[in-house]
Amino acid sequence: MERFDKKMMSVYSGKYNDLIKKEIEVWSDYSKNEHPVSSFAELKNTTPYQTYRKGTIETELEFIRNIGNNIDVLELGSADGWLTNEILNLENVGTVTSIDVSLHDNLRQKYNNKTLALQGDLNKMDKINFDKKYDCIITHGTLHHLVDPKKTTEYCIDNLLKDGGLFLINDTWILQSLQLKTNAFLYLFLNRLPHAVLDLNIIQIFKLLFFIIPKTIINKKFAESFAHSHETSPFESISSADDYRAVYERSDVEVIYFRNLASLAGFQNSWSSSPKIVKLLIQKLDDFLINKKIITGDIHICILKKRPACL
Repeated sequence: MERFDKKMMSVYSGKYNDLIKKEIEVWSDYSKNEHPVSSFAELKNTTPYQTYRKGTIETELEFIRNIGNNIDVLELGSADGWLTNEILNLENVGTVTSIDVSLHDNLRQKYNNKTLALQGDLNKMDKINFDKKYDCIITHGTLHHLVDPKKTTEYCIDNLLKDGGLFLINDTWILQSLQLKTNAFLYLFLNRLPHAVLDLNIIQIFKLLFFIIPKTIINKKFAESFAHSHETSPFESISSADDYRAVYERSDVEVIYFRNLASLAGFQNSWSSSPKIVKLLIQKLDDFLINKKIITGDIHICILKKRPACL
């Protein structure tokens, strides 16, 4: 699949528009295949929710719950609305403005007047019309799809977040070369190679064993393309932790919570069909590696609080 190259392409080019259409198709198909949009109760029992979302979302919702009453929330990258639904279940939430470039049709109709669903391109925030500022802005697994996450997040902080408001970010956070190569190796060895063997694809097996896996172990940039993207969409993982660092160090925001998780992303992408005991052991190992600071963690949660402007 052709991918967006932010060093070579402009967000105002025809090529960008073509790739955005493909991005919409990818995530529309993903939403249909992962779970029925109308069945959030069943979603909570699925492996993706239990593995990647449960612990992180519970932490984020607890912070939102304690902001205040009748709060206004802006959600960046709502997809089919699974997170929208979680936020709306909180009694202190007044409204949720939910934005996604591939806004699912059912999201427009599912919720009551507490929700405003907008189809908008987060790479062009200044082109989206907002009529208010928000007590809370939240994004989950979206920033690494953006051409310039720093530009988008700073626009939100400067123009859309109230003084004292919270900005909740959950996204990829790969910093170390060794971790990039480890995650890429695990992904290729546990995901790509078994599929090639099962399909008896001799050419693919040969390429993986004698070209792709060896090159991944040696070359950081080559490893990064696998560790981050897995070739799932034209914009998957084009950004990294370096794109967020400057935002977290701004003088007008305070980091009130930060946590690393998912050090073994290659394993986590492979265990959906594993027995529960295997999943538990991998999770325990994952937590140990992060707590002992052996591996940084592939994902992070950062919660920012906007400091009041000086009088």
